[in-house]
Amino acid sequence: MTTRSPAPGARRRRPLSAAVLAMASALALAACEQQPVGSFRNAEYVPGGELPLQTVYFQPGSPALRSGEASRLQTFLGGQYLTSRDDILIYVGRSNSRVLDARRRGAVQASLPRTPARVRLVSSLSTLGSDLSIDAAQVQVVRYNVIVVECPGNPAGPDELTTPLPDIGCSNAYNRATMAAEKRDLIAPGRLSGSDGTTAAAAVQRYEQDKVKVVPLESTTSGN
Repeated sequence: MTTRSPAPGARRRRPLSAAVLAMASALALAACEQQPVGSFRNAEYVPGGELPLQTVYFQPGSPALRSGEASRLQTFLGGQYLTSRDDILIYVGRSNSRVLDARRRGAVQASLPRTPARVRLVSSLSTLGSDLSIDAAQVQVVRYNVIVVECPGNPAGPDELTTPLPDIGCSNAYNRATMAAEKRDLIAPGRLSGSDGTTAAAAVQRYEQDKVKVVPLESTTSGN
């Protein structure tokens, strides 16, 4: 068997070493990290219309409301004509005591008049309650008779990566909103539990009698 000698002046190709391959991979990864990543946000649901708000005040360092605050709160809520599909949100100013904050939320809840609306005690960080005075609370009424679908523009430049994509786009969000039996569940869902038989049967009866009320939907698009 004869072997062919390389032509004069030709260089013999050598296999790339593991170190060279590793360096090339590192450079490729670095280039990926330097590429700007497009910012994609999910479509969101927000309640439309007016959100009535009332501020009440506590006695300094005490869970008790100041004189006259409970009756003022009851007058405010009494004029809202609340239904079982409305929410009452309670925000309490943050003191240095979690126990005091919890007792104050309980005091505000105990001062509410009898109402069919659902009462929600907001204890986590929130924009509305973050700037409250230590000795103040805010009670907000939220109605879900109008739902707004906020569609982010999600612009991406030609050199931007197109991942990660949003979990829910504008079209899917709008379709989901039209199909939801309880529009409030899109924004503030309740705990999963068994349904009441009487309520479920009444819902079927309303559907068969063509008495289902369609909640208006609005759509907005932002460029962010």
